[in-house]
Order: sequence, then structure tokens, then C-alpha cells
Amino acid sequence: VKQLDHLRLGKMLTALGIDRDSYLSSERVVDIHQQMERCSTCANTEKCDKQLDEGTVDAGTIDYCNNEASLQKIARRHRI
Repeated sequence: VKQLDHLRLGKMLTALGIDRDSYLSSERVVDIHQQMERCSTCANTEKCDKQLDEGTVDAGTIDYCNNEASLQKIARRHRI
């Protein structure tokens, strides 16, 4: 949880309406680690920060995100 809090991934989950506890309990540990790694090595942090700061993050508009496909799938599951 602490590692997640230090990454944009944690903010992205919140912005997409994905509860962190639910995310951590429903995703496989290996997938969480991969997503955290992709986030920590991302080169698109400026665009990510801008959308996070503006509150304009939407699962359909995160094509810049290294975790786009994973986050879209998780967001769909959490809306059901």
C-alpha cells in the first residue's frame, strides 16, 4: 500500500473511481507489481500529472498511460 501511495498509479486508481483496497484484494500480486513497475518507469508523467491535477482522468482518455489496458479493464469491473 505504501508503494502504491508513492506512485501516480494510486492517484490514477482514485481518479478512475477504483477503491484501492478492492484493487489490492482483487488483482493478482504479479499484476499489481507489473502495473507499479510500468508506472514507475513511465515517460508520460507530465500528461498524467496534468490530467490528475485537473481532475479530467477518464478510463477512455488515458491512451498515454502504460497501464491503459489494465486500468480500463479494472475500471469496467468496478463499475459493474
